[in-house]
Amino acid sequence: MGNLYIVEDNFLHREHLETNIRQALQEQHLDYKITAVDNLNLFPKQLSNENINDTDIYFLDIELNSLFNGIDIASFIRKYNNKCFLIFVTSNTRMALEAINRQLNPFSYLIKDDNDILSIDAQIKVILKKIQHTLIADSTASEKILIKSGQLLQFFAVADVNFIETVPNNRYSIFIKTKNDEIFINATLSSVKKNLTSPCLFKELKAYIINTSNIYEISRSESSITFTNGDSLILSPRMIDKLKYYIAQNQASPPL
Repeated sequence: MGNLYIVEDNFLHREHLETNIRQALQEQHLDYKITAVDNLNLFPKQLSNENINDTDIYFLDIELNSLFNGIDIASFIRKYNNKCFLIFVTSNTRMALEAINRQLNPFSYLIKDDNDILSIDAQIKVILKKIQHTLIADSTASEKILIKSGQLLQFFAVADVNFIETVPNNRYSIFIKTKNDEIFINATLSSVKKNLTSPCLFKELKAYIINTSNIYEISRSESSITFTNGDSLILSPRMIDKLKYYIAQNQASPPL
């Protein structure tokens, strides 16, 4: 599940955005957790490398009545992540120039017009559709993992995923461990493996997909893998040997 943030100080505008974003996500079968930010002064201080994913979406009102405006908050976000999706919400198109001048790489703009609410709704649908196309294209280029669960589409940046495993006693469900989340999805591991081409993803074990780029240490004596964020995974010595051989064949400096 991705994260989508609405940073808007006008309660009515924020509520309208949330309602229509939720409806558009449902229509396009995208799975995102929506957070309507209410503490605008605290929000920038809570940002970090650990809680911003490449697939996250931010709707940022440029003209905020707070300590930081939307462009300031975008600068905080870009300090930690250059790939997430920034959508600036504004009724003053001239302010968009500042975002360009500060090289914040916005994905799109949503133009507010209180006299044309239907236009806002249409823009939201177009923006989310463009994001969906971008994520699908990126998944083909091995930067994203695309998982289909029924009609629902979920996207994960390869760099954010530590491992994926089949849920014990339920081969039609998978467990995804990212750097900062744990997610269960109704899908088979074999269907996920079919679309993966990234060399950092080790998929030669029946019940696991492991991101070798996120491994910090491998211990055969303890039958464990430790990831860079401190997560660990227990595997048999035979599985560990397979993993170490794969790393040796595909990376210059394998973890020990």
